[in-house]
Amino acid sequence: MAASPSSSSEAEAELSRRLDPTSAHPIAVAFSGGSDSLALLHIAAAFGKKTGRPILALTVNHGLHPQSEAWSDAARTAALAVGAQWRGLVWQGDKPKTGLAAAARRARHALLAEAARSEGCKVLLIGHTADDQAENTWMRQNKLAPFGDLTSWSPSPVWPEGRGVFLCRPLLSLRRAALRETLLAQGQTWVEDPANTDLARPRARARRALDLAKPTAPAVPESRDLAPSPLIDAFQFSAFGAASVPLQVLLAAPEALRTKAFAAALVSISGREAIPDGARVRNLVAALSESPAGPRTLGGTKVSRSGDTLLLTRDMNDRRAPCPELAGLFEARFSLSPEVTACAAQGRLAALTPADRQRIKALNAPIRPTLPVVLSEDGVWRLPQPFGEADIMATSLAQARFRAALGAVVTERDIESP
Repeated sequence: MAASPSSSSEAEAELSRRLDPTSAHPIAVAFSGGSDSLALLHIAAAFGKKTGRPILALTVNHGLHPQSEAWSDAARTAALAVGAQWRGLVWQGDKPKTGLAAAARRARHALLAEAARSEGCKVLLIGHTADDQAENTWMRQNKLAPFGDLTSWSPSPVWPEGRGVFLCRPLLSLRRAALRETLLAQGQTWVEDPANTDLARPRARARRALDLAKPTAPAVPESRDLAPSPLIDAFQFSAFGAASVPLQVLLAAPEALRTKAFAAALVSISGREAIPDGARVRNLVAALSESPAGPRTLGGTKVSRSGDTLLLTRDMNDRRAPCPELAGLFEARFSLSPEVTACAAQGRLAALTPADRQRIKALNAPIRPTLPVVLSEDGVWRLPQPFGEADIMATSLAQARFRAALGAVVTERDIESP
């Protein structure tokens, strides 16, 4: 196996801690063919043989370099050589003229998450090392990129493609040079992306700066787990895709904790991908605490105050599409089974069946227009189950997303299927 005993044992300990020993589903590995992901693939393959779980290597071809196809072919050969399954994923469509790096990063995560979920994988292994952590810190300190510290375990950063998929980084305590030394000793070769040395790119500049500063370089930042927030249970989510929280409980928490929790609640209710800016979240909480007048909106979510309780619902006056629309989803807020097309109840309340109109009248007014409705074969709009009787089940994704963002999910067994 192309990894030293010490690196293998540390990484295997992390895999044992995170992965479900009873699962028969494949373990997905993001495999670029580079040295870090190659070391990870060998460690994962050994772990898979020991636990009886197949390994699925996923390689993304961005189509941005003349050698992209050759790199994918090399990755396929390397994956099959260790007994892993392999799937090549291609970023198709027009590429943006600006913001290409960010767009490529999002496309990569979306392709990886969708492929992993299609194979029943809830966990995607990523080959980030201690050096990646140090590079992120350097870029952030030099205002070259908004990257935060990497954690060994986190939700997929894309939505809704990444729903129900977690990233595991078992190499975060290991150095790239040590992994490469072991690979070379085993006679392994890997893909070298020229972008890694292109000083026009922030990460390449970070690597260069850290290499030059080696004699006096600061210690590599320690990888930190996402600690569960004490505010997780303060927010109550309903099957209707809404949430409520006592204002005084929110205000009693330290500012950093309440800002993070409230931002996670806002984005979970809206179905959007981008988390609202922290300063705007703090201003919203302050405004809500000072006056009961409202409602107020932020990032596609409406916040209404009734006494000491805040009610969060989708802001139906926000006409921007929350996220990419995928089959079986409504506004990236509800999953639908079977996969059908749904519309918002807004503007269709009067067209519902008498029974459904009666049901919806019992709900808080801000919730009513946000619910999905489906058009039945007889041309009548109906509410899906569990709030109606249409032969469709609508499941809110908000609570699972909120809990994942705040650290309530710590192992593969904790991940809720979307």
